Amino acid sequence: MAEKKAKTKLCECGCRNTFVEDNGNGYKRRFVNGHQSFGKNNPMYGTISPMKGKKYTQEQRKKLSISRLKYYGEGNSNPMKGRRHSKETKRKMSESWYKSEKSFGFKNTKPERFLQSVLSVNGVKYESQKNIYGRPDIFIEPNVYVFVDGCFHHGCKKCSTEKQLNHYIPQRKIKRDMIVNKKLEKQGYKIIRFWEHDINNNLNKCLEVIRNG
Repeated sequence: MAEKKAKTKLCECGCRNTFVEDNGNGYKRRFVNGHQSFGKNNPMYGTISPMKGKKYTQEQRKKLSISRLKYYGEGNSNPMKGRRHSKETKRKMSESWYKSEKSFGFKNTKPERFLQSVLSVNGVKYESQKNIYGRPDIFIEPNVYVFVDGCFHHGCKKCSTEKQLNHYIPQRKIKRDMIVNKKLEKQGYKIIRFWEHDINNNLNKCLEVIRNG
């Protein structure tokens, strides 16, 4: 039996692009995705921007910048501001995230692969990216957490400038690392953290630290 061909249609916005009319659930589309507000379908169609032909002054740009930084810095754009996820919701989110990441495969960074390689060569058994609290880069039974921290992302004072250290990414990572360390230490785990430059400069010394751990 010949396979039925999908019916195509021209987008009604006038772009001349075609698409499959029926998406399989019985709903017949009229536009290419994202074209619903193109041309005359846009409520602002035909209006002229009050800023057309004008430029913001330096003072106006400064005020806009301060306003935006304040707005986003206070989390006003976050729909969860002032609210908290329940423990059950957090558990479901964690499981969903893990399944998603697992389907694509967790990627080890180059320093992590270097360290894993030297551990394997020297007969040290470990598990990479173990799905437990803190998600260690390397976990060694019974209770050793090994983290390989990127110098920029985790705020290495030796490799970063003051401006880089004040960036929101390392600031956020530093706070999270402190929380993870505190919680794991309370539970009796041993934590070993290496900087990216530790791995690159003296891999054998890192191996020695783990063995003596």
